[in-house]
Amino acid sequence: MVEETKSKTTKQCPHCKSEIPIDARKCPQCQSDLRSWFRRHPILTVLGAFIMFIIVSSIIGGGTKKETKPQINQQTKQEVTQPSQEKAPEQPQATWQKVKSWQGTGIKKTEPFTITGKQWRIIWSIKDTSGINASILQIFVYKVGVQAPMEIVANVQGTANDTSYIYESGEFYLNINSANGNWAITVEELK
Repeated sequence: MVEETKSKTTKQCPHCKSEIPIDARKCPQCQSDLRSWFRRHPILTVLGAFIMFIIVSSIIGGGTKKETKPQINQQTKQEVTQPSQEKAPEQPQATWQKVKSWQGTGIKKTEPFTITGKQWRIIWSIKDTSGINASILQIFVYKVGVQAPMEIVANVQGTANDTSYIYESGEFYLNINSANGNWAITVEELK
């Protein structure tokens, strides 16, 4: 009879196999958490249930795509089709517009130029004239009224070309340092 009473008030820890109270959440011997995975991770359980609900809803709902069947014009017996959705008017696609362009040799500080959009680029190239690949090109971007350069978009030696992108509007100028090469720089804005 004592054996039956003991089994109703205690259980065996699945980790260390010691006898523990039946309502224990943690084993007093090995400190193992005895709660189910779902009770130990309530946030993940709710999140998983929500995701499963979304998946099941989308499978059962079948989406919102409507199919149209061809209709027959009864008077002329010709097939008339109706589009399932009206087309939205096409937005004009943004294109790169030239803002300013410079070319030369040596050092130059450009005149200010204004960028009204949120994206612009500097397309630059330098061709070595030293014959020993000793040309250099550095292009610094300054915001008008600010003493420190905002960005360095080029710092190369030898013949090279590339495009650098900037994501800020405002009034800017370039400080170009070069030696032993012919350079060309174009600023374009995405409009």
